[in-house]
Amino acid sequence: MEEVVSAVGVNSGEQSYHDHWELINELSKDWGLDADLLRIREILMLHESNFDNDAEKLYTTVQNRNLLASRLTPVAMGRFKALVENQEGLKAKAPKKLKQTTWTAIRSLPDTFMPNFEPTTPETLALIKSVIYMFTVSTKLTKGHHHQTNTNNEKRLLTELCDFIQANAVET
Repeated sequence: MEEVVSAVGVNSGEQSYHDHWELINELSKDWGLDADLLRIREILMLHESNFDNDAEKLYTTVQNRNLLASRLTPVAMGRFKALVENQEGLKAKAPKKLKQTTWTAIRSLPDTFMPNFEPTTPETLALIKSVIYMFTVSTKLTKGHHHQTNTNNEKRLLTELCDFIQANAVET
């Protein structure tokens, strides 16, 4: 089913897109598939295509917000990395002002998470803040400790990126 989801792609302005997704959701229910995984895939595809507003509208349809936040973390990091690479001032400051572990994580991020468009400062901040919020909400709802450490690490990293942008970025 995930291959079907990828084949449908995202073209949020077309009625056929919405019709296809309605069919995918109906089939996933009929076949007993995990609807969250399909919605998360759709949300990721929307963010990858710079349809952030459409992606944000779907956040509430996902039950497992922690999983959604974890899957969005590398996308947010990719946006940050692209923003830094496109702004000379940020490019010079990032290695000096970010923690070494954070900067290493950003530099080693695979190119598959890099956007195929030039992200703006407000869009990048909005995505990072949304993911931080999802982690915050999901942490309050979850009692388990085994994945909470990873969640806290991701949240800390994103918070550092958010703080860095707010302190150093030029509005684009």
